[in-house]
Amino acid sequence: MADSGPAQAKGESRRAHYRIDYPEGDRPHLRYGKRRYEILNLSEGGIKIEIPQSDELPLEETLSVTIELVGGREIEVEGHVLRRDTDTTVLHLSSRVPLSVIVEEQRQQIAKYRRLNPA
Repeated sequence: MADSGPAQAKGESRRAHYRIDYPEGDRPHLRYGKRRYEILNLSEGGIKIEIPQSDELPLEETLSVTIELVGGREIEVEGHVLRRDTDTTVLHLSSRVPLSVIVEEQRQQIAKYRRLNPA
């Protein structure tokens, strides 16, 4: 999970929004039409998904997508492709994921992994 605090090491980029990195096997999905992609990380303003190179999302147009959270909740958002890498795509959202959803997702991750790995 990224630190968005004021004290950052030299060379680190500052994030506008806190993001949640999801572990493999416990990831929500992004649905675009009939296609579904694993969400690698999520913030109020962006989504990083795992996507094969052969299955690209359209550039230069607003996409209406659905975030399918692990608990079953669905959130409709809009955004556009910000960048593509070999096997990932980043969407910049024009309609935000509510901060309350991000906070709840973080709480659930902490609670789940605390139970699995007690100190």
